[in-house]
Amino acid sequence: MKSREERCLIYTALLAVSAIAAALAGWKAALWTLLQMGLVMEGVYWLCRPLSRSLARTTEFDTEYRA
Repeated sequence: MKSREERCLIYTALLAVSAIAAALAGWKAALWTLLQMGLVMEGVYWLCRPLSRSLARTTEFDTEYRA
């Protein structure tokens, strides 16, 4: 997830999944599903992001120009 648009798309899909859960299992199940999946996605985002912008630029440069 590199951009806000990608995160917005993912959260839109998550809301759709929660709406289906609400229709099938009730609003409590939908709320719990939304909470769990949102926390996991944000946790992964924050744990996997580079520590600094210079490190991110270096990593992108290394992977882009490596043969």
